[in-house]
Amino acid sequence: MYFFPEPQDAFKIVGRNYASHILGGKSGNETAYRALQRALLKNTPVLKMKNSEGGRAALKAFAELVKRLNITEADLEWYRTATLEDVETRWSLFLFMWKLKKTFPQTVHFANRLAKNSIMCRHLWDSGDRAAAIQMVSDLPWAHMNTMQWYLSVLRTNERDLPEEWHLPSRVMSLFAITQMAVLEGLELGSPADRSWDVYELMAARHPDTGQLAAICYFLERTKAATNIETNVEFDKAAFGCVQNPETWHREIKAYRAGKSIPSHQTCLIINSNMITHMSKRSAEELYYLASAACFCQKAFDRLQKTRDLTLEPISLFDDFQEFRGMPKEALWETSSTKNSLDPAMTP
Repeated sequence: MYFFPEPQDAFKIVGRNYASHILGGKSGNETAYRALQRALLKNTPVLKMKNSEGGRAALKAFAELVKRLNITEADLEWYRTATLEDVETRWSLFLFMWKLKKTFPQTVHFANRLAKNSIMCRHLWDSGDRAAAIQMVSDLPWAHMNTMQWYLSVLRTNERDLPEEWHLPSRVMSLFAITQMAVLEGLELGSPADRSWDVYELMAARHPDTGQLAAICYFLERTKAATNIETNVEFDKAAFGCVQNPETWHREIKAYRAGKSIPSHQTCLIINSNMITHMSKRSAEELYYLASAACFCQKAFDRLQKTRDLTLEPISLFDDFQEFRGMPKEALWETSSTKNSLDPAMTP
């Protein structure tokens, strides 16, 4: 419904594998990797994974990953004493790392409740209580935005289940809401004003000739601005030199900037890595997150453009993000205190 069922569904947008993200790939612990892949494929509840040897290996590998994070003893104790509610979804497991590494507890709580409420909404929809499911979507604080009004309209007017891609706009909107919560919490924590990029600028980036999303172009511009490199030719050589085919890289980079081609997520991360020596440590860290955010947004926009018979203009999804700017944290928090008392079966 209105949120990605699992982290792997969001990772797929940029062609990444969630199991590899958690476990570091198949080569490090093949038993755990294969067990987690099976669990993701079969939607195995997290707590049931410990009933098999492979599942226990996957959970142990995750626990070892947590230990390797640069966290305080107090945060580690929080992880050890986490309640059943804290680990109810695989989004919770994914968000543990966020909480422990970035210490944004309010945003983590918000995202976890959003994921669990969306599971509840899907249960209602699948059980045939579609009016209740639609009401849950209508109660979202951002339900008034154009994208969500479109989504509510197609839910109400289509008796059959929607094509999977038609749920993507509402799911991305929920990620946008989490992003806004992180922005607001960051401001409370004294987030620096002179950051290397701005999320509102990213969402508002447009190609002047087409009006389409220019997230990758924005990423390249902000990365170049964080260096002392003056020309695009010098920047491209430093950023892409070991990534692209030497015979075609000028043409490929030109296509990236024009929005005619999208680099892979791995390519965006390599660009960030190649430019570390040309910028401050803080800029490199901030632009690492921009590399992922820009790639996700551009690929989501591209997927919506290619979705057959979609009646939503894809750019409206990113236009709507500007409305989050004026939404106070209290309004977003309404999502965390759902009016529904239904306690759905625990699913990953």
